Amino acid sequence: MRVLVTGGGGLVARYLAKEQHSDIAWVFTSRSEVPGIGLSEAVDLTDVPRLLNLLQRIQPDAIVNAAGEGSVDAVQ
Repeated sequence: MRVLVTGGGGLVARYLAKEQHSDIAWVFTSRSEVPGIGLSEAVDLTDVPRLLNLLQRIQPDAIVNAAGEGSVDAVQ
């Protein structure tokens, strides 16, 4: 099984990276490279052509959307 996890730099993704199991291939995305979490791809989720390319290349069986805005001021 291949799982794509968005928000690779966040708390949820970091927890999943620690709990990886050998029967699941995890791929983490973030706006920039995230060291120490295994296979990761730097992609901005608002860049639709690049995101579609990633989805076609990886062909995930499941997607965990853990992306979020870390700045409270930015979302108000």
